[in-house]
Amino acid sequence: RLASAVFAILGALGIFVMGIRLYDRKTGFVAALCLICSAFYCKWAVMARMDMVMTGALTWVGAFTLLAAQSRNDIPRWLFAIAAGICLTAATMAKGFPPFVTGLLIIGLIFVCLPNKKRNAIPLFILPLLITGAVMLIWFAMISDTGFIQGFLHFQTGGTGAKHQRPFYYYLINLPVMLLPWSFWLPFAFWDSWKNLRGTCNWTEALPLVVSTGIFLFFSMFGNKRPHYLLPLLPFASLLISQYFI
Repeated sequence: RLASAVFAILGALGIFVMGIRLYDRKTGFVAALCLICSAFYCKWAVMARMDMVMTGALTWVGAFTLLAAQSRNDIPRWLFAIAAGICLTAATMAKGFPPFVTGLLIIGLIFVCLPNKKRNAIPLFILPLLITGAVMLIWFAMISDTGFIQGFLHFQTGGTGAKHQRPFYYYLINLPVMLLPWSFWLPFAFWDSWKNLRGTCNWTEALPLVVSTGIFLFFSMFGNKRPHYLLPLLPFASLLISQYFI
């Protein structure tokens, strides 16, 4: 439970940093406040499960990727990219293949939202993937028990999820409950961000909208659904709501 609580706080700090880098300190603070005051997030912050470890790590994957892309000096940029790789590795070791793919999705969507002048930073987006792949291969090579590896890949990739089959719209119904008490403002925040994106074509400012929508659609595609699978979306949804408030 201590690990869950620590990574829940780290997740709030991560979205605070993203809020500062994208908008201002006030927006980052409100986003972190919305996140830690969400009932569902608080519930999982005190549970002895690895899901909050995954969520906090994935939030910092996004934060470090953004810091790497926005840094003007080469050394900090590469250090931020390495840190993103370490966080992606932590998320993958916590919950297996799904957070690895989710991390790739977050990195890719941030890359899409960057201004053209920053797109020469593509090596910084590839480095976290290489770090995670290398660490996981070394870890598996050090494990002599092949049964553990098979079990890890099976249980952490939905191999036991037949009883959790849900329709496509399952998360559409459950997300408002997960975001209580802020869920009332989510549709307004979504529409406001979408309207601004259409009017200004500022993809960087619309980054919370893009990442939140991408994660939501990604998890909705799979039949195996449970509410806590959507935990990595909550930090970015909180930032989206904070952007609307401010």
